[in-house]
Amino acid sequence: MKQLGLLLLVVISCVSCTRVSNMTEYKAFCNDPDNGLVKSKTVAGIKMTIKYMAPDFLAYRELGDAKNQQKLDSLTNYYSQSKTFLINLDLEEGSGELLTSTSPDFEAYTEKFKRLNFEMESMVSIQTDLEEYHPVLSQVSNTYGLKQGTSVLVVFVPNSDEDKSFYEAETFDFILQENLFNLGINHFSFEGDQLRDTPKLKNIL
Repeated sequence: MKQLGLLLLVVISCVSCTRVSNMTEYKAFCNDPDNGLVKSKTVAGIKMTIKYMAPDFLAYRELGDAKNQQKLDSLTNYYSQSKTFLINLDLEEGSGELLTSTSPDFEAYTEKFKRLNFEMESMVSIQTDLEEYHPVLSQVSNTYGLKQGTSVLVVFVPNSDEDKSFYEAETFDFILQENLFNLGINHFSFEGDQLRDTPKLKNIL
């Protein structure tokens, strides 16, 4: 009986700890919707994709060519104090580039681009059972493995030093209330356990 209990403990530990052996496997894991780190929906011909950017990946990307395990661990710990998401907005397959296709002229294109840069923080929030969070930073960015489109990084931090919900909530409801392309209010639900159990980038530098 004791051996059976030990076996179950080993199985549970293996299931809860996701391992990858290289960056190709890591990116494949993060981009697979079944793993809960990326959510998508299409409204009025525009596909919205919200992708959680794990602390390990953000640290790995920042190090560039100067990678070592000590620096990676330090930066991973730093990024673990916040939550970063990538918002990607794109037309349905084969429909053209979003900003260009939805802007009648260059002036309109420029205006939308500026609003993406400076107003996205007011269009996004995260809700848990106990708290509501708003971005402290947003930045138009590249697509990080997603298909071509208009992408914005948004960063959230705890509301206070005592805010446990930011780290321990069962679900995180990502809300995009977009008013550039008339998409309305859209919800993307992320499971807390899946955000906390992302693969660890150790021994693959």
